[in-house]
Amino acid sequence: MDTNKSSIKNNLIKLVLFFLVALLSIFLIMTAVSMFSLPAPDVAGVGGNNNSMDDNGDTENSKDRDGEYFGQPDDDKKEEEEETAGYEEENLNNQDGDIEDFNHWKEQARERKDEVFNPSFGENYAQEEENKSLLPDAGNINDDFFNGTPNIDISGNRNGDGIPFGGDGLGNSIIADEEKSGHIPVLEVLGEPNFPFLKVMVMENYYKNRWLINTEEEPELKLMIGVEMEENFSKNSVKIKPVEPASGNLPVLSGNIELKYRHALLKYENTGIYVAENPVETFYEMVYTVPPTEEKLRNAKVSKSHYEISYSKEMEALLDTIIENCNSDYEAIKFVEEYLLNNYILDNSVINNYGDNDGIHSFLFEGEKIGNSLDFLSAYAFILRAIGIPCRLAIGYRIDDTKPYQIVYGDQRYIYPEIKFEEYGWIPMDVFPSYPFYTPPESTVTEITHADPVAKRGTSFNVRGRVRDSHGRLLDGMQVLIYLKEEKDAPCLSYTKANVENGYFEVECDVKEQTGPGKYHVIAELLENDLYRTSSSDPELKVVTDTHLEIYSESTIIGTTFKIEGKITDVFSGEGLENFPINIKFDGIDIFEEVYSEEGGKFSKNIKIQIPDNLSPIKKMFFAKKYSLSYNANFYGTEFYYPSNVSVNLIVWKLMPLRILLAIILLLLSVAAIVFLIIKTKSMQLFKKPELALADGENTHLPLSDFSYVADRKRGRMKLFVEFPLIKENFPDVWGVGDTLLVRFVDERGNFCEKQLTFHKKGKYTINVSEKNTLLSSRQLKIVIYREEIIYSGQKFLKDILGKDIKISATMTLREICLSLKSKIPESKYKILEKIFVILEKSVYSLDVIDRNDYEMFLNAIENYKNQL
Repeated sequence: MDTNKSSIKNNLIKLVLFFLVALLSIFLIMTAVSMFSLPAPDVAGVGGNNNSMDDNGDTENSKDRDGEYFGQPDDDKKEEEEETAGYEEENLNNQDGDIEDFNHWKEQARERKDEVFNPSFGENYAQEEENKSLLPDAGNINDDFFNGTPNIDISGNRNGDGIPFGGDGLGNSIIADEEKSGHIPVLEVLGEPNFPFLKVMVMENYYKNRWLINTEEEPELKLMIGVEMEENFSKNSVKIKPVEPASGNLPVLSGNIELKYRHALLKYENTGIYVAENPVETFYEMVYTVPPTEEKLRNAKVSKSHYEISYSKEMEALLDTIIENCNSDYEAIKFVEEYLLNNYILDNSVINNYGDNDGIHSFLFEGEKIGNSLDFLSAYAFILRAIGIPCRLAIGYRIDDTKPYQIVYGDQRYIYPEIKFEEYGWIPMDVFPSYPFYTPPESTVTEITHADPVAKRGTSFNVRGRVRDSHGRLLDGMQVLIYLKEEKDAPCLSYTKANVENGYFEVECDVKEQTGPGKYHVIAELLENDLYRTSSSDPELKVVTDTHLEIYSESTIIGTTFKIEGKITDVFSGEGLENFPINIKFDGIDIFEEVYSEEGGKFSKNIKIQIPDNLSPIKKMFFAKKYSLSYNANFYGTEFYYPSNVSVNLIVWKLMPLRILLAIILLLLSVAAIVFLIIKTKSMQLFKKPELALADGENTHLPLSDFSYVADRKRGRMKLFVEFPLIKENFPDVWGVGDTLLVRFVDERGNFCEKQLTFHKKGKYTINVSEKNTLLSSRQLKIVIYREEIIYSGQKFLKDILGKDIKISATMTLREICLSLKSKIPESKYKILEKIFVILEKSVYSLDVIDRNDYEMFLNAIENYKNQL
């Protein structure tokens, strides 16, 4: 028994010791982890607590927080740090690389802070706590500058008219105001946006409690005529359509986008702002790149800041604290956000009146440390600029980035900051968020009382309806958007808009080109106002269209195989219709075929035509019969596509093979007989010995060594001829010295041979054809120098035409002779005479070559002159 008690006691002691060791180990591990920990970007400050406002509006622990954030630890904290410094350094040896990177960032941050600081800003103002931040090219900014420039006023003592959208009211000041803006529909937004913001203006400069646009930036004209856009919902794309046509600044997405529009726009490259000089009546599209994740931004570097800045000594102390407690750009960005949230109270019902004091300085270092969104955003942007991180304020709308389609109202106006990163450009930051999404108190009932059940493409359909409140009272002065959706919940832009008058609306809607045949929901959705919520109604509409069937096959075929080809299209759009059945039916013949349209609406099929014996041909020939057929191509239609058909005539030649074979045999026999006769009747290959002789040379024959032809006289003597093919008809047998002449020897059956001859001496030649010293044929040829021949013929011509009545002196030139004849002969003959004298002058006075062409032209002109009446 005692042994058992001793054993139990020992086990209890061991169990207690085990728990003590385990607790000690956990304590040591937690201590080590705390010493290894570095400030995380999502951890606010150094030991700061969230501020909250109690019922009396008092804040808690503000004094302690100030000391912590401004680097003023108490004595106990200093001693504790000194005791753990050696241990911490020892345990961080394996993180030397990270520490080196952190130290490098801190050095860069301090350098950037010094680079953007411009002390000369402070020299122009008496108050040292005056904060200013301007672009280098901001130009001359003074108090009068505010009257004509859009700006955000954080002073709290000025009145303004609100955000200037659509180009109206430029120069208004945007202020914190307790009054709610009007719940007025402004935009339709189709697509899932990259960020929950739409940007309209960007504030670059800060001066005397005002955030101002950069008026020095010049826009670039963007011509977007012919840009292709899709009105349907698509990924990474947002379409915006104004409820009312408006010009001026277009609401666009932040981040990297490509804007598409069918007209010209002005683009401000640095701010990403687009301006329409003419009212925008249709939609525009923005295709965006997927924004970087938070994890990518943690490791990203910000761009070099071009803002110049001046600030107070208190601000500089805060900046040093931020740099000391951060190790990267993103940590600094998150640190500033959390610092403001943990040390100041955000209450949009509070409007601080800073008077002529600087609002940012007063909010951060004076007063009760409570402010509205403008105070927080201004401080946030200014502090980041001061440590060299480029940050600016954008004005636009807050939207729901989870909805594929939404109506944006005027009370969703919003201000948010953008930070520029090297790799990603300007990225909006959703800090100190508020959600200005308003739901009106009164419900409504929208009812479509009539909608045409069917509408054909290219026409329109009528929609009528009424709008009542929850008590059945007819509403007035509101608007209804009309949608046409294939599926009731499908996101899309509105089709058109109708005004509600005395509770009723009616509108005629044109069927748009992008609306294809099918069933649709006609949806009428009421646009909200400050009092009444939206409601909708959705009857069905059937959109139909005419079709057009076209056949472009051959109208005549030989044989019995026929390839039918055609196309079926939508009459309204001209688009081809795919996978539609086309039926082919021949009249009087039992042929029925079905073919389906393919890509582009085209179809084709080979059809075998069997002509029945009882069908009479329209023409009979020895080798073929001609038949006239007709066929119909029919599309019988569908629920949404109206039927169409076309009738076509077809000529078919039916060949007779045996008769064709017999005709070929007869033709071959005929050809063989003709060839035989030609060969048989050919009398000779040609002549034996043509010779040349000078006509005035005592009839001396000059044989040419290369002239040797054997005469074949099998069929007796035949008459022979000598021809000069190069000498044109009706011209004398005259040829030029040195020119090659073609001489042809021909018998009366047309057999011939040819020889090329060249004569190098002028004179008269006789070409003889002889056989056994018997002269068979001969022809004379005169060889001349063309210049001399033209002059000789010209002299002869002049003697013939110059009568005794015309006096010519020996000293007159050819041109003077020609002019003297002008009044003596008719004008028509004189024009020909001028041509004759031109050639004569060329021959007499010119050194140019006179060739065969000149000679023939001269003779033709003389002949024409003689033939003139």
